[in-house]
Amino acid sequence: MNKTDLTSEEIRERYNAQAEVYQTRYKGLKGDYYRRFEDRIFLDFLDVAGKRVLDLGTGRGRLALALAATAREVVGVDLSDEMIRHATEAAVGSANVQFEVGDAAKLRFEDQSFDCVSSVGMFPYVRNVQPFFAEIRRVLTDAGTFAFSIANAGEWKVTARAEIAAREAFARLRGRGLPHIDLDDTPLIPHHVRDLASELSDAGFELVDYRSTFFYIPSRLFYAAGRRGLARVQMIAAAANDALGKFVGTRQHGKVVVLHARKAPTR
Repeated sequence: MNKTDLTSEEIRERYNAQAEVYQTRYKGLKGDYYRRFEDRIFLDFLDVAGKRVLDLGTGRGRLALALAATAREVVGVDLSDEMIRHATEAAVGSANVQFEVGDAAKLRFEDQSFDCVSSVGMFPYVRNVQPFFAEIRRVLTDAGTFAFSIANAGEWKVTARAEIAAREAFARLRGRGLPHIDLDDTPLIPHHVRDLASELSDAGFELVDYRSTFFYIPSRLFYAAGRRGLARVQMIAAAANDALGKFVGTRQHGKVVVLHARKAPTR
C-alpha cells in the first residue's frame, strides 16, 4: 500500500462524511455534465431491460435509479451506511430498487444471481482488482455483462498542466500568487486499459469495448458555456468529448474510462 491507497474503513469514513452534500455535484450544470459524459456510456453499454442488476459502489444511488427505469430489479451496494441511507430515501416509490451496505469483494449473493453488474466510481479506489472481479464473475449469469469506470493512467494531462503553468506565470507577472495545483495529488488509483484487459481475461471475462470521457478542453468548454447560457456551445463541447472518447486514436486518453466486459465461457 502506498501513500495514495485508502483502506475500506477509510473509504467508508470518507464517504460517510461527504454523504450529506455529495449529491450536489450531480445537480444543475454539474449534474448535466455527469449525465452526458459518464452515465450515458453505462446506459449505452448495459442492456438492462427486464434484467436483474447489481450496482457496486452505488453511493446515493444515482446510476442505480437510472438503470431501474428499464431493469426488472436493481440492487445497490456500498461501504458507506450514510450513502445507503440517502439512496434508500431517494428510492422511495421505486419498487424495483433496493440498497444495502456491503463489501464488493465479499458479496452475500448467490452464484449467478444477476444479469448485469455496474460500478461507477468504485474501482478508482481499488489497486488489486482480482478479488472484486472474482466476486462479480461469481454472481453473474453465464450471459452476464459488466461495466465499470476507472481513473485512467493514460490520461492526457499536457493541456491541463500547460494551462496551470500559464495561469501561475501570469499571476507572477501581475505580482500575485496562486496556490500550486498538483494534478497527481489524489487518493485515486489510476489503471491502464491494457492492464485491465489482461486482468479481466485472468478473471474469466472478455473485454467487449471501452470509451473514455472527461477530456480537458471539451469539459472546460462545457462548463464555461453552461455558466453563460450558451446551449449550442455546450452541445458542441459534449459532441467533441464523445467523439474523442470513441475514436480509436484518442479513446484511451480521457480522465475516466468506462469498460464493458462479458463473462467468458467456462473452458
